[in-house]
Amino acid sequence: RQAEVTPSYSTIGITRYPEWVAAEIISEAADEVVYGEVLQSCIEAHILFDLAILDVLKKAANNVTCQYDNTLTYQRVRPLQL
Repeated sequence: RQAEVTPSYSTIGITRYPEWVAAEIISEAADEVVYGEVLQSCIEAHILFDLAILDVLKKAANNVTCQYDNTLTYQRVRPLQL
């Protein structure tokens, strides 16, 4: 991913915890400024967006390795390649 599109502030989990976070998607909705039918449409679009992101992540090829010495360890290449 290009550095200029990745936020650098400290609340971004993938930059703070790269060993734990494999993908981080931040989506925004205009739910603070709309009402009624437009708000309902915004809610439905947001749900569809989130479900589509989960579908892409689910379909992504994840190379996970398992190693057992005295502890069981699973490792995944990070960041995910979508």
